[in-house]
Amino acid sequence: MKLAAIAPKAGTAKSEHALSASQSESRQPMQPRSQASLDRMLTAARKLMIERGGEDFTLQEVSNIGKVSTGSIYHRFAGKDELVRAVIERELAVMADDENRAFAEALNNSANLDAYIPAYVRAFSDILRKNSLMLRLAMRRATVDHEVSHSGNRRHRESTESLACDLSRFRGEISGDADTKAAMAFHIAFSTLVRQLSLESIDPESNHSDWSMMLHELSEMILAYLKFGRSRSTS
Repeated sequence: MKLAAIAPKAGTAKSEHALSASQSESRQPMQPRSQASLDRMLTAARKLMIERGGEDFTLQEVSNIGKVSTGSIYHRFAGKDELVRAVIERELAVMADDENRAFAEALNNSANLDAYIPAYVRAFSDILRKNSLMLRLAMRRATVDHEVSHSGNRRHRESTESLACDLSRFRGEISGDADTKAAMAFHIAFSTLVRQLSLESIDPESNHSDWSMMLHELSEMILAYLKFGRSRSTS
């Protein structure tokens, strides 16, 4: 998932070092009680972010809702920024698991490219819609936070590679370079769905009545590109 689609360029050694430092400073606990405490922190922060549509909350509120001490929060995180990053990182991981399951099911139920692409597009749209509120907040954060932007870039690469792997089963039906086509197909799907869901803004998606038609047209467009569009490298 490319949160950095609207964010500053990430991926530098400095950004990677900062992300690694943030993750190490959160000090993932080994004991069940400590893990449960961390889960409550993250869940409470996520709840506040969703309810308020942003990061307008205090660590004391996280403490009250999560039933953890502020001292334990500071033991895991240097401050609120690190806590917010950890919430977003966990949400991206959950979405990645959801994507893997949904896309595997779509692939297993598809005998050809014509069946797979509509199933893929619908599964992808369902995941984005389900997580639209948190994604909107994460994208907003990514515009000013290189570590979150870096995480988005990483998820984008993973999602593109996943689609390329799945499309390799139908390589004989794809015209041109399959890997290049897979990268562009993901970009087309993601950009279109992000636009339809208004993930770049605070406002939720409003055109429910045309959603099915949009998914059909998007699938047809991607199919036409994969099957008939000629790559520059083959021209």
